[in-house]
Amino acid sequence: MRVRVDRFWAARTLTGQHCAATSYKKAKSYADAIRCFEKACQGYKHLNVPFHAGQALDEAGACALANEDVNMAKDYWLQASMLFRENAPPDRAIEVCLKAAKTVEKAGQLEEAGALLGDVITLMEDENRDLFNGEAYNYYLKLL
Repeated sequence: MRVRVDRFWAARTLTGQHCAATSYKKAKSYADAIRCFEKACQGYKHLNVPFHAGQALDEAGACALANEDVNMAKDYWLQASMLFRENAPPDRAIEVCLKAAKTVEKAGQLEEAGALLGDVITLMEDENRDLFNGEAYNYYLKLL
């Protein structure tokens, strides 16, 4: 017997999970917020909604950064960037990668920041974006 997933019920459950994560974040219980955002991301992936899954991981990265775990934040943001590339305009993926690059640069990991910036530039080139006007190019000049 095949079980039919009620998408409306699943969406309401995920919305509740996302709201719980946001409440934990506001209460500064970052470990619980990260756990809830991860569950929300898994559910959104299961429903084939990569943009919302990416948003959940973006929020998890912000919580990890608030919890002073730069590497975990970077990992969440890179995963979010991959999800945004699947089903969204590249602007959101570029924004998240740039956020990760700036965060690791502030933590003193310059090689990692350069690699992330390379990803941003590759994304911009793939989408025929103007590399010389914008935040990514100015940040690249700053790193040099």
